Amino acid sequence: MAPNQEQPVFDHSKVDFTKVGPRRVHMEKVFRHLGLWNPDQVKAIRENCEEDVCAKLPSKGFLQVGQAYFEYFVDKKVWYSILGNGNVSRDDHPWPVPVSDMPPRKDFSEGVSRFYQGWLLRDASIQESQGHSAKSPKSEDSSKDTATPGLAPTQPASIAETSQKSPAVATETVAVKYDPSLPFALQAKPTVATKATRKSSVAFKTVSEKPPSPPNSQLMSTQLTRSVGEVEALREELAGLKEQFRKQQRDIERLKRTR
Repeated sequence: MAPNQEQPVFDHSKVDFTKVGPRRVHMEKVFRHLGLWNPDQVKAIRENCEEDVCAKLPSKGFLQVGQAYFEYFVDKKVWYSILGNGNVSRDDHPWPVPVSDMPPRKDFSEGVSRFYQGWLLRDASIQESQGHSAKSPKSEDSSKDTATPGLAPTQPASIAETSQKSPAVATETVAVKYDPSLPFALQAKPTVATKATRKSSVAFKTVSEKPPSPPNSQLMSTQLTRSVGEVEALREELAGLKEQFRKQQRDIERLKRTR
């Protein structure tokens, strides 16, 4: 619309601005005459205004508002946002009704604002997830620091008990061997020193004669040799099957020729 063209005059008093339907129809008429109406742009502006209103209400301590109040608040922000985007003076086109006409925040005649309630739930979920992600590294660090620095790792109970056993206990069941060259009376009651010497020697012999466990490399070599043998056996069996198959093929060809 040309700048010098006279703008139409709207009688806002005939519109019930407390009702969503009539209010938005009147808003569309006004902005169409101002050349500022773009459905896609207005939709994007409304979405931004809804988010802006939702972000402001919790700071005022409002955790529940009426549907009429919320939509009125959003429409008023949409009105001024469209004017600002079109570089049109807000003073020349103020919000058509006074502040006193705004529906009460606790007017639940149309129910509570479902949009605002959903926004609060989404925001709480986001805050909770961010809180968990911020706490998780600390929990991992604390789990890593459970070991006291400077102390050796605690041995398992079975190892500790084994290391604390006396060598003498393991040799108590060993029978005493007598020397046939000496009288039996001299050997019947060995001295304490003799017992200790025999026990220590038997204990040392028991420990030293314990067969060492085969190393892992030897075990792996044994398993590998066995696997190679199995593979060779399978190859021989497969070769036999192939030979039988060739023989059957020759027999079939021979029968075909005879026919």
